[in-house]
Amino acid sequence: MNSDNKIKVALAGDHVLSRAALAALISNFDNCKTVIQVSNGKELTTEIESGNRPDVVLLDPNMPEMNGFETACWLRDNHPSINVLMLTTHDSELLLIRLLQADVKGFLKKDIHPKELQFAIHSVMENGYYYSHNATGKLLNLFRSQSGATHTCKKQC
Repeated sequence: MNSDNKIKVALAGDHVLSRAALAALISNFDNCKTVIQVSNGKELTTEIESGNRPDVVLLDPNMPEMNGFETACWLRDNHPSINVLMLTTHDSELLLIRLLQADVKGFLKKDIHPKELQFAIHSVMENGYYYSHNATGKLLNLFRSQSGATHTCKKQC
């Protein structure tokens, strides 16, 4: 965190009105301030490379030029200390696997309550991750349902 003890948050999403509303909401949270608002990952990488380093980045997976997954992978490879949260309308098991592979620290559905967003930002800073009960349940079900999962465990033990 920075010297004034506020969590610096960056927003990358191509819907200007949603991004502006989200920035205003986050700036009203305790100990948070929005420091970057951009429409795609390419603009975000330019901001970060110029020295404007956030603590947390909220990404939309569907952006032009450089989408959320590409941006998350770039952040993982170039600035691993920046925590990435994905803000999406989907929560499929496949999406969760892709997020984990991109080292995203958590994901949030766009229909969450503002208090959950605030909790997620603080949680990722304190614990290094945030996954809702719903996301955790989906991941557990996915791993349990993989064919041969039990068989594989028996071979390794």
